[in-house]
Amino acid sequence: ILPNLSSAMALISACSSSASSLSKRIFCVTPGDYTAVGKIRLTTSGTATAKRYIRYFDPANPSSTVHPVRQTKRATVRQLAFEGADHVVIDRLHFREPDQTRVTVVHFKPDTGSTDSILQNLLVEGGGVGSGQVGFSATNDRNVLQFSVVRNTIVSPGSDNHCVHLSQSVRGTRVVANEIYNCAGDNLQLAPGVYDGTIIADNDMYNETAYVSVSENGIDIKGGGSKGNIVRIEGNRFFNLGGMGGTGGSPGAIDFSNNDQIVVGYISFRGNILFDNILPWTTNSSTEAGLFQHLSIVGNVIYKATVAAIQPVKKPTNIEIYYNTIIDVAQGAKWLHGIPMSQDVMCNVIINGGGADSGASGTTADYNAYYSTPGRVMDPGTHDVVVSNANDSKNASYTFTYKRLTNPSSY
Repeated sequence: ILPNLSSAMALISACSSSASSLSKRIFCVTPGDYTAVGKIRLTTSGTATAKRYIRYFDPANPSSTVHPVRQTKRATVRQLAFEGADHVVIDRLHFREPDQTRVTVVHFKPDTGSTDSILQNLLVEGGGVGSGQVGFSATNDRNVLQFSVVRNTIVSPGSDNHCVHLSQSVRGTRVVANEIYNCAGDNLQLAPGVYDGTIIADNDMYNETAYVSVSENGIDIKGGGSKGNIVRIEGNRFFNLGGMGGTGGSPGAIDFSNNDQIVVGYISFRGNILFDNILPWTTNSSTEAGLFQHLSIVGNVIYKATVAAIQPVKKPTNIEIYYNTIIDVAQGAKWLHGIPMSQDVMCNVIINGGGADSGASGTTADYNAYYSTPGRVMDPGTHDVVVSNANDSKNASYTFTYKRLTNPSSY
């Protein structure tokens, strides 16, 4: 599985017998610092029924399943590159770029056809560049990043050091159940391209105080979308986002910065929780007239937005905003700022939501409940509920867990 195996033998000891044979499928990395080995390149594939594995193994504690973020003895590797390897599982390793170097730490090299592999239970630290700490790119389809902590990029003023990056129309990528934070750029970016079948779900995306001023967006969509097999951004938790670092932009937790007039769309934003963010959802950072269409904003909870809760202001069309709960927008701000053409705003609950822009041509707005919210899209909507006192909403407390891998906390 490893080319130049003789130079990397210090890194690997076989779970079964000897790693010197490329016929072996399962390789174990014992605790230690192997960053001096440099970049490990994977070129040999497993199969769908016989995957290859590179996994952490501590002979002193062989049954341990402790995540590397909590390990006292880690197996630390500098960089990993997939270069034509399919069906490989990387499990419980620690990847760390020790120098102040802008580099992708775990990389699917473009156009090598590295498909159907799984990165799981990893800790990735240091590095970062425009192509991310963890980078997925062209022809490397159906790969997975799951149950991993990706954090603490380097900081280089005036440059973007993203955490997770998808580029060049890579398809079927799944980024699921990770904790992605302290990114001196975007926590995750979709570069211009077509990303059919991509799933970004159940992740915690945030920045600690020291990183807010050097960060950009939680998810930045730069012309990325789908053409039928929709992109799903669902069930994530976004908080403490909204910096203006890197190369600049808007302070959006979810942001469209499509400045190339590329038409993107068919993206589902469903069931996310966005709290304590400056601008939870926006298309505002586009400098040109890029189009955003066929977007679904459904069933999200948005709490304590500072500038606006939802801000579709740069030529979006065909947006549906259904079943969202929006609470405590800052004084003087709007729960809905900017009205796209041909949109539906239906069945939302807004409590202390402030203002809203009125409906544009083709807008349908009804069955919304406004509590202590003077801003209404259509006034009146035939079936709207309009109540002056927020307490009359009889809303109940909702508690959820976040930072689940590093420090499980309730909010």
